[in-house]
This record gives sequence, structure tokens and C-alpha cells, in this order.
Amino acid sequence: TSRCLMKYYATVAASSSVVKSQNTVERIERRVLDSNPIM
Repeated sequence: TSRCLMKYYATVAASSSVVKSQNTVERIERRVLDSNPIM
């Protein structure tokens, strides 16, 4: 799970730095949740 978290945080950081909008972060969150139904 640590790897997934690292990947998730890296993606969020990249998306937030490139496009500073919560919509993108929410989309990534949904993608992560869909790909990793752990939570």
C-alpha cells in the first residue's frame, strides 16, 4: 500500500503543480479509488 500511496501523492503533486485545480485532484482520486478498491 505504501507504493500506491507514493504513486498517488506523486500524481497529485504533479497534477497540482501543473494544473492548480481541485477538479483534477478529484478526478485522480476517483481514478486511484477505481484502480485500487482498498479504502
